[in-house]
Amino acid sequence: MSHEKILRTHFYINREPEVWVSLETPDRKRLPGFRTNRIAKVYEGELLYFTVGETRRGKRYGLSDTIAKIVGQNGLESIYVPSTGGRPSLYVGFDLSECSPQTLERILQSVERAISVCS
Repeated sequence: MSHEKILRTHFYINREPEVWVSLETPDRKRLPGFRTNRIAKVYEGELLYFTVGETRRGKRYGLSDTIAKIVGQNGLESIYVPSTGGRPSLYVGFDLSECSPQTLERILQSVERAISVCS
């Protein structure tokens, strides 16, 4: 299965704005306990990074650190990307081109479990 098909099974893919792709909850509703429906972004088709870890609730639960551990446990290097919206946030992610479809699936399942603990 391709990366895009796997992403579609976990997220609603919003292609606006055109600079990056927003990965949102499948029903486009806010995550319980969070003020957003966006979980992650894909930039230039290769870099997937999780914005949900930098929300208030995500910070309270150390979600970005948990996501970084999940990425590392799956043999990938965590990449930190600054917010493009002028916020002092660093989003944790990884290079999709370095990731097999099976590894992507494991990472997304683990991140979903981590988010559910915060909800």
